[in-house]
Amino acid sequence: MIHSVLVVFTLIGGGVGYLLNDFIGFLVGAFAGAIIGGILGVAASSSAKSKPPEVRVAPDNSAAAVPTQSRSAARLLELDELKAKGLISEAEWSEKRNALLRDL
Repeated sequence: MIHSVLVVFTLIGGGVGYLLNDFIGFLVGAFAGAIIGGILGVAASSSAKSKPPEVRVAPDNSAAAVPTQSRSAARLLELDELKAKGLISEAEWSEKRNALLRDL
């Protein structure tokens, strides 16, 4: 892109210089056009490349573990309540409790 802008401005500057002052004007105009084209080409190129880099964020696995632990803790409390009310036996309570603790 820089090259095409540079060529266009060189030709425009040379053409304007030639119209104003023949061959010397052509040389001066072409030089001035090349300078202006180079500056504009670099500015356009650098602004196109100034996009910030894409940032990827890895999923946080600790956030997924918290609900499982609190869910298991709630199930242990519920299991204790069932045992306290006499709705399950000591053997059932022990079996379910061990299964819940194993899943942690």
